[in-house]
Amino acid sequence: MRMILFLYCIFLTAIVSPLHAQEAFTLAFHPFFQGEPLENDRFYVTEKGDSVMPETFKIYLSGFEVKGENPGFYYKETESYHLLDLENPASFQFPLRGIPEGLQSGVLHFQLGIDSLTNVSGAMGGALDPSKGMYWTWQSGYINLKLEGISPSNKTRNHEFQFHLGGYLSPFNAVQSVDLPFSGQKTLDVGIDLSVFFRNIELKTQKSIMSPCKDAVYLSGEAAKMFYILNP
Repeated sequence: MRMILFLYCIFLTAIVSPLHAQEAFTLAFHPFFQGEPLENDRFYVTEKGDSVMPETFKIYLSGFEVKGENPGFYYKETESYHLLDLENPASFQFPLRGIPEGLQSGVLHFQLGIDSLTNVSGAMGGALDPSKGMYWTWQSGYINLKLEGISPSNKTRNHEFQFHLGGYLSPFNAVQSVDLPFSGQKTLDVGIDLSVFFRNIELKTQKSIMSPCKDAVYLSGEAAKMFYILNP
């Protein structure tokens, strides 16, 4: 009798489990420059007419949440830190695991940068490991966005530009929020148009930011505008 009950429980589990299964919601980020795929060591022309060649492009995205249109549907990723690195194409795609079934449409929310609580906790492992080259010091915290390259418009000796944007202490808290409405996908493709970042930069005069400051906050706000849904 006990064996029959045991087999019956297994049978019920096999039937019920799929109804409550959780699924992965895949995020795929695609870097562009005015519609062209973004590549290292290739020149692109900005809206201001400057030629730029990105050599390094790294960006921290964190705090991923999904808010469904249906009432009560909400998901928040735990340990939500992702480093996108142009030299590592695989870093631009990852799943959000454990989202309840039935998601059809809603809003994808995340932050560009690392929150203040994580910064004051000190350097950590995984995507937050200082070996990734995205950590200043315990006083300045993490670099939220690192963009380095070459532009002939920059009249310095090596024509280099370096934008290391970060900061978590007032008045230079550079973390930005991004909200992207979507509908009907299990794989959500998100574009990142780097040309948006250069719209308000004069490379003839502004070529370097290497610490938290007012300009870092402003350009971080511009960087948050780079994101958009490719398949709305």
